[in-house]
Amino acid sequence: MRVPREPRNPLSPIRVNDRTPPGETAQVRGRRDTPEGFQRNPQEGTSQQPRVRQPALEAHQGRDGFDSPTARFQRATPVAGSAAEAGTLPIPAVETQQAAPVEGTAAEAVTLPAPVTLNLTGSVGNGGINNPADVRQVQDRLRELGYLSDANHSAEQVDAAGTEPITTQAMPQTMEALLRFQKEVVGASDGNISPSGPTAFSLADPTYGTQSTINPRAADPTAGLPVTTLPHPVAQIAQAIEAAETGNGPLGEKPALLRNGSGTPASFGKGQLIGGTALGVLAGNPEAARHYGLDDEALRSLQDIATATREAYTDIYERVPAGGDTEAGLQSRIAEYTGSEEGTRFREETGLGDEDIENMFRTAQLRRQMAGVSSREALLANPDAAANVEALGLGNRDLNAYLDRPAIHGEHREGFITRALLSSEHGQALRDAMTDNGGIPMSRLLIQENYEMVTSRGERELGRPLTGLEAAQATMIAHNGPSALDNFFASLRQGRPAEVTPYVTHAMEFWRP
Repeated sequence: MRVPREPRNPLSPIRVNDRTPPGETAQVRGRRDTPEGFQRNPQEGTSQQPRVRQPALEAHQGRDGFDSPTARFQRATPVAGSAAEAGTLPIPAVETQQAAPVEGTAAEAVTLPAPVTLNLTGSVGNGGINNPADVRQVQDRLRELGYLSDANHSAEQVDAAGTEPITTQAMPQTMEALLRFQKEVVGASDGNISPSGPTAFSLADPTYGTQSTINPRAADPTAGLPVTTLPHPVAQIAQAIEAAETGNGPLGEKPALLRNGSGTPASFGKGQLIGGTALGVLAGNPEAARHYGLDDEALRSLQDIATATREAYTDIYERVPAGGDTEAGLQSRIAEYTGSEEGTRFREETGLGDEDIENMFRTAQLRRQMAGVSSREALLANPDAAANVEALGLGNRDLNAYLDRPAIHGEHREGFITRALLSSEHGQALRDAMTDNGGIPMSRLLIQENYEMVTSRGERELGRPLTGLEAAQATMIAHNGPSALDNFFASLRQGRPAEVTPYVTHAMEFWRP
């Protein structure tokens, strides 16, 4: 089933300042407050001026992740003579002798950490307020997740009833544990947790509501697929994309920060791969898939889950009337669907549950209610819309992002697909593939394939090789929203300046030929 193409988050922040905005709750229940429009800053507790940021990775090989799945894509034939001298950035060498696949390396079964509610009243760690009750919550959670040993927890545990701020010098092991958690999970290194920031969100529920958990190899630069060297032009493009996506901070899982209706980050890693894109990369590279213990049957199973989730998302959207329903009417629709044959099929085919049915309906309600609304204040003046937003747990800056750029509602759909994939029996293997070495091996494999695809297409359609500038622009379009490639190549055929997207304009700021 083909669904409308929706560019995925073309101008949303991926890494942001982490202060709690005025009027926002500081309670973290596995939902994320996403300060909108701030440049990525690995220092959670510092302030900075707003700046428009660019999106997460969206697609590959001419697929933007928003069409129904197709058969495994074929690797494009490189244009003769298009490979240049070797660059300096690595790419997974899944088709070379020195990169023999590792068979049977699927992730072992692990005990998933239970989510908790963190009620932080202020920031914790370096430069933090360090109220005793807040510090104790962080210490207890770091211990539960295995980052702070029992002995160190016992030696440094804070009296939650205390009134005097705690110095970081009084809890060196706690700080070391916090820094390691940030490095592996958030991709930050400042040792500061703000109440509604990315570290607090991941600390509260590192599963993000799925059947997967933290990949400790996300911060390991040697993890993942064996690597070789990218050709110089591709290396420069990869470097620009990575800088535009998440900056030059530490590795780590780097979950996307713009919240969506699923409650699960839509994308992870330096290249911000969405689940459907990561699956496509693995399906097109069987040796890479085997590295993570994913055989053909596993890949087909995951593809079926992605297809079912995408179709359910579209079907549920059509069940909510234009303009949205009343809160009571919406709840009635949710109950009817949940108890119907469609609800049973939803649970069987996607692996998701009744909460996800509700969230899909509420996401559809949000999209319907936002149509034609110009401001957050106007939206929330509608009691039914306000109730729906509260149920979804979206923050003010999330609402502003979706209102300012309606096209980014694709983030919701991709969040549900990622959630379903990571909730499957192969979810941990997929998450590991998406995040090993900060997701760099998979992302660079994808960028290489996109480069080969666009240069081959340029040769066919233009009768000449793309220039270095054109190849960089086209690869960036393919990386973020390949539906825009048609207009790009049409502009070149007609002798007009290359027609590019805002994402490309921003990413090109980091490109060096």
